[in-house]
Amino acid sequence: MKKVYTALNEADAVLAKAALEDESIATIVEPGALSEILGTVVSADEALPQVWVKDENFDRAMTVLAEAGFKRPHDAGRTT
Repeated sequence: MKKVYTALNEADAVLAKAALEDESIATIVEPGALSEILGTVVSADEALPQVWVKDENFDRAMTVLAEAGFKRPHDAGRTT
C-alpha cells in the first residue's frame, strides 16, 4: 500500500476517496489523531487523515487526485 494523500480533515479525506473510487481505484482511509488514543507523539501529517491505495494503483491515483484538484500529496509514495 502507498499513501497518495494526506487530507486536511475527515471531509477532505472522504472527497479524495470518492474521487478515486469513481475511477474504480480502491482506497483505505486511515483516520488521523491516533496519537490521542495511543498516547504517542506523531508528526502533524501523521495526525491527519491519510488516503492509501494498492501499489499498482499509485500512479493512476496520483493522476486522478491531481486532475480533481487535490493539491496536498507532498508525502505521497510512503509505503506501509
